[in-house]
Amino acid sequence: MLQLAYPELDFAERWCWQIIGPKDGPCLQRDSEYRVCWDETDHAHAGKWTSHWYAKTEYNFGYCEFYFSDPRDHEAFVESLPEFTWGEGYPKWRPSREA
Repeated sequence: MLQLAYPELDFAERWCWQIIGPKDGPCLQRDSEYRVCWDETDHAHAGKWTSHWYAKTEYNFGYCEFYFSDPRDHEAFVESLPEFTWGEGYPKWRPSREA
């Protein structure tokens, strides 16, 4: 489980779309800061990964879990976590990952 800001969630989900393919289930991309699917209609995708937003802990933060049908996709995701940021929409914001 990851604690993420909304832009980090969108960045992580875009990475999954670009590397693994579409997210399984209803498409919520129309609300993403880093969209990959531009279809504005209510629709779904069949994919090899999904995520679940559990709880909002602060104004723009919360807990999310990602699920992968292929263990290799999970490994690639975990290896890429240090590279995930708030994305290009927040060039001056680079939060520290150190506790």
